[in-house]
Amino acid sequence: MPIRASLPGWLFLWLAFWSAPSAADTWRWPETKAYTSDGARFRLTVEPGRLSGERQSPSGTLEQRLPDGEWRRVWARPLVNLHAPVSAIVADAGDFVVTFDNWHSLGHGDDVVVVYEAQGGIVASLALGDFLPSAIVQAFPRSSSSIWWGGEHRFDGAGDAAVLEVAVPEVGGIPRAERHFRVRLDLATGTTEIVRDMDWIAALAATRRINALQARQRREFEAPLVAPAVNSRRAWQAYAREVHRRLDPSWPPSAHELLLLRMPPDADFMGEVRSIRGMLGFSRLADWRATDGRRQSWQEAPTAFVFASPAPGKLADALVTEAATLRSGSLAGWRVYATCEPRDQGRLRLALARLGAEFIPVGLDQPIPQRLERLRDEE
Repeated sequence: MPIRASLPGWLFLWLAFWSAPSAADTWRWPETKAYTSDGARFRLTVEPGRLSGERQSPSGTLEQRLPDGEWRRVWARPLVNLHAPVSAIVADAGDFVVTFDNWHSLGHGDDVVVVYEAQGGIVASLALGDFLPSAIVQAFPRSSSSIWWGGEHRFDGAGDAAVLEVAVPEVGGIPRAERHFRVRLDLATGTTEIVRDMDWIAALAATRRINALQARQRREFEAPLVAPAVNSRRAWQAYAREVHRRLDPSWPPSAHELLLLRMPPDADFMGEVRSIRGMLGFSRLADWRATDGRRQSWQEAPTAFVFASPAPGKLADALVTEAATLRSGSLAGWRVYATCEPRDQGRLRLALARLGAEFIPVGLDQPIPQRLERLRDEE
């Protein structure tokens, strides 16, 4: 059967932009940390906030080093962050402290950059959108918690401004960007100005490319899903995962196992055929545990199998043959998704019904609309 459409590119790049989800990250609980000025004349000690009992905000204490080596407190005050800032810089004259980001949520909030003056008063509290165009903010890579925007911030030579290093956006992943453009932050007023040099020009060019890609990916995310036009493992696996996300009755989708049957005479074809029996038969061992005692998450009932192939007739043959080797009712409570042609749906339904499984046919000529729950989640 001819396959008439190609796999959308967003299936391979979606995580880089729209999963905030997207890429997972982990953070330890913040600890007390001291930030010392370049000349070691002043230091800021940050005590993280507490959540146990009555919530307590993080606190900052600025101290000056005396000639005898002792430290004298200049000011102490609650910081505006929820738990703690991620980093801070201290002016060697002690007249300014600048904190950056919120613990566990880089780039989020109206206190991404906070300037404190010599007595601890707040000069400015800035969100990313206060000093960067929204298009650039949208282009930054994101993880499940954070927007990865910054570099090594510092004071300028005169000490009256901070130089914010801002990552030139990159396509894919959560990079530690090698190239940055700069934003000058006037410490006395809290006003900002982008340094318009070649790095800024590179950032604008990268942002245009990424924003255009995001717009295309968004259109394709919202569009009906179509099958790949190529016999590519990566393309078909991505298609099969997306089939499950769009068709599974649960949201978020239930746990599932996936098997791709390549088109013969692919070298993996016979091995994948043999794997079908292993998958279907192993599902009966719902209480099996690995040797380290951990329950395998895909075995949690109810679950599903997703079978996909650019050769749907061969897949149907293999599923019917292997299903016949299993005892009646052995897949009770399971769902089986399989790409198939209309002529094979009847025999697949009968073979899987004998095992007690619910069969969900996936017609390669039938585009699958995006589910409303996902569209709402991505708004």
